[in-house]
Amino acid sequence: GAEKYPSWFDGDPASLAHTDNPSIEGGAYTTAADYAKVLLMHLRGGLCDGKRVLSSEAVAKMQADRIGEVYKGDSIDPTLPGYGMGWFRDRTKHVVGDAGAYGAMPWLDVDRGYGAMFILEDEAIVGVQMRLALQHMVDELIDARAAK
Repeated sequence: GAEKYPSWFDGDPASLAHTDNPSIEGGAYTTAADYAKVLLMHLRGGLCDGKRVLSSEAVAKMQADRIGEVYKGDSIDPTLPGYGMGWFRDRTKHVVGDAGAYGAMPWLDVDRGYGAMFILEDEAIVGVQMRLALQHMVDELIDARAAK
């Protein structure tokens, strides 16, 4: 079944109690504009708004297929079977993504130099299905523009 918000949360982040130790895995809140900065930071090798946030080595390690390289294993996502640190990884091209528990789906195509994200409220599998249905179309648009 679908992941559900806790019964005491109405979907408005302003109603949450202040904490110095948030639950990022199940409790992060973002906007499309804020998450776009995260995607750009990864595409720019760790730079955000012209400032170094992560080393380029850290970004590369996060996007590397550590589960395959170190453990000879596969991730839980058969469409992105590799896994690094926070990113599931395609093993044939430099594409990474990470479906959220509530359906959000960011991905980066590092070779093409773009990132995309869907923010929705549904099951994680719906975000994966949307990426699979639309990523090819986005790739074609990017490739056509680059060919001009």
